[in-house]
Amino acid sequence: MWEDIWIGMWIGMWMGRYVGGYVDGYVGGYVDGWMGRYVGGYMDVYVDGWVGMWMHMWEDM
Repeated sequence: MWEDIWIGMWIGMWMGRYVGGYVDGYVGGYVDGWMGRYVGGYMDVYVDGWVGMWMHMWEDM
């Protein structure tokens, strides 16, 4: 449970660094972590985190 959320938040924070700030990444990662909890595990959280990063990047461009 919490592991998924933490992984999502860490991924989100790293993504946020390059994309547009810690807060966006942190919140996005937190949401991804909660979703992953219900969706089915680490891999989903990880993939969702990357997808979220690219979405943010395209929006910022």
